Amino acid sequence: MRTSLAFLSSLLVAGTAAAADPFTPWTSGEKGGVGAADLAVKLEESEFYSDRYTLEAWFEDKSRIYISYLVSNLGPGTGKLVVKSRVIDAAGNEHYFKKEVAQGGYEVSASPFKYTAAGHTLSGSARSFSASGTGTGFSFDLDFKSGLAPWKPGNGHAGFGVDEQGYLKTALIQPKAVVTGSVTLGGKKATVKGYGYVLHTSSNIAPHGTYKRFVDIRSIDGDTVVWLKQFTMTEQFGGKTLGYLYVARGDQVLVAAGRVSLKMDKVQTDSKHANKYKVPLVITASGKRKGTEIAITIEAPSIAGREDELESRGAVEAALIRQYAQPVRYSMDAKVTVTVTEAGKEPVISSEKASYEVSHLNK
Repeated sequence: MRTSLAFLSSLLVAGTAAAADPFTPWTSGEKGGVGAADLAVKLEESEFYSDRYTLEAWFEDKSRIYISYLVSNLGPGTGKLVVKSRVIDAAGNEHYFKKEVAQGGYEVSASPFKYTAAGHTLSGSARSFSASGTGTGFSFDLDFKSGLAPWKPGNGHAGFGVDEQGYLKTALIQPKAVVTGSVTLGGKKATVKGYGYVLHTSSNIAPHGTYKRFVDIRSIDGDTVVWLKQFTMTEQFGGKTLGYLYVARGDQVLVAAGRVSLKMDKVQTDSKHANKYKVPLVITASGKRKGTEIAITIEAPSIAGREDELESRGAVEAALIRQYAQPVRYSMDAKVTVTVTEAGKEPVISSEKASYEVSHLNK
């Protein structure tokens, strides 16, 4: 969502956390159960507050859908909600809906969970989630049911500053779901079936003062499911990292860790950017769980996409943002290879397609 000039001007006087402020990562234990509190949307007044639900699904007929609910306080007013839904039909044609709704123009309840705005509704529980909506020329009514248990890294809460007043929360409501229901395009209703996910995140911290870079990897196309995320903090927080690694095969969770160490190789340099951002084409990680060793390799042949946020802004906006952040996002068409080795057995190796992104905010 575009940031308003009023907000950008506020960056000139808005401070970030004090240099001595602590950073508390989420606990590293794997028992990150997801309950009603993790589904709830708790509106706040802080300037940098945001809450996002993201759902995607891919269907057997080659169509797919993307759904997003984003509450943000950036710019004038608080509690603004942007609802988006996008259906890509089997022929590749896009059907898109987007609407901003002021606070008071949407309804959200915690128990039972229900989130209604702009002709769109999310509802249900962590294991059984429903999404419906209507846009110009299309509508959908879908059920997301997860065979894999909902999960969050440790307690799902990373704290920033004194008394952890700043935070980042994340929950894989459904790491991989079976998605069924119907999609109507041009008056023609079709029954659909496929797979997807449900993700819920919230935060009240300014990204430009908190992160330098983050890596985001997701693979749910096949029998092996991989979610990997790592943030690299600014020097404000000692350049530390925050992340998680979740790997499952079939209905068995192989790794569920609230901390992850990455090794990066075949690093490319963005020569077009003044900061000369680095983008690794190969990332490796490993883990161990109950005597089973897991090795993961993510490989991309090249950088497939580059999006420099400032290039799409006007001169005044770009100049204001540049004082605090120089955001560039790189996307790769990658392959993830997972090797599972149990004592006394031959390694089991699987390779799947992966969504792989590296985003730089600052040098």
